[in-house]
Amino acid sequence: MAPCELVNVAPGYPRYEELVGQIRTDPALLAAMWSDAEHRLIEHPRKVWSIATVREGGRWVPAAWACAVVDGNVLRCCDNYERPGYRDRGLYEAAYRHRHTTIVAPYPLAAITYLFAQPIGLHMADGWYHTGVRGVSTEAGVEHQWWKLRRDPTA
Repeated sequence: MAPCELVNVAPGYPRYEELVGQIRTDPALLAAMWSDAEHRLIEHPRKVWSIATVREGGRWVPAAWACAVVDGNVLRCCDNYERPGYRDRGLYEAAYRHRHTTIVAPYPLAAITYLFAQPIGLHMADGWYHTGVRGVSTEAGVEHQWWKLRRDPTA
């Protein structure tokens, strides 16, 4: 596996444009994000991205990410994604772990997230729990089951 770097970026951080800009300007990636996870790139001025990058062709490429943003009185964890072509390398798990360690665990607010099945096990191991809210989305023409999870700051 290519070397991996873990970094947190937000608008205004020196590497934000370098990394998030690569996601924003890649139409194939944006299409894959929608078809895989019904996810659109939404940039928010207070959103922090935990990104696992790999060195490819002389530059760091965002391979997986997990984000968080304060939304009212909760920390909303969002934008969990692993780029096609980099899957099965543990990069999403690295991005998730980095977000959890540097943002979620030390943050004093309860956290919420809405997830498809794949990343739920990682979250449950860190004190997240099912809220009982779940559903099925078919927006992308494919049926996706999702669940709402929550983590309290004392977990």
